[in-house]
Amino acid sequence: MSERTRELRLANEALERFSSTDAMTGLKNHRAFDRLFNDAYIQALKHQYPLSLMVIDVDHFKQFNDNYGLLVGDEGLKMVAQCINEAVRRPEDIKARYGAEEFVLVLPNTYSEGAVKVAEKVRHAIAESNLEITGKLVQVTASMGVYSKVPDSNDSQDYFFEKADGALYKAKESGRNRTEVS
Repeated sequence: MSERTRELRLANEALERFSSTDAMTGLKNHRAFDRLFNDAYIQALKHQYPLSLMVIDVDHFKQFNDNYGLLVGDEGLKMVAQCINEAVRRPEDIKARYGAEEFVLVLPNTYSEGAVKVAEKVRHAIAESNLEITGKLVQVTASMGVYSKVPDSNDSQDYFFEKADGALYKAKESGRNRTEVS
């Protein structure tokens, strides 16, 4: 391989990493998540192994931003991403920022029990990682919805997301800072 070809390949790889990464958190971005979730879903369907999807939402984030400002809110999101990164270590797991204060995890070959353990590990890590704001410690919490299943031909990725999102809203309605399973 010529030196020029090697340089172009490395530049393309760097561009792909840059275009698929959320700049603030360092996790995959929404676009990359859609592609990776599609791939994981197809593999789980093809090989008939379980797939778990987790939707995570930072509790009272709008109020947090209103009270402390957007820059502190950004620090809170970075902290949440760091907690996710430290708690979810398998290379095949997909970690992404999905929206403003919403994150998603895809855990291939993971049944509900394992996904709930991961969710609780992430949730506890977030709740125990207080932010220091003007000399005061402020707790950040998150609610989580989990859906796990071996996909079949009647399912879709949208169905998985609807089920995990429904569990998330149940967690929020039940008091927040908790994990619910659909």
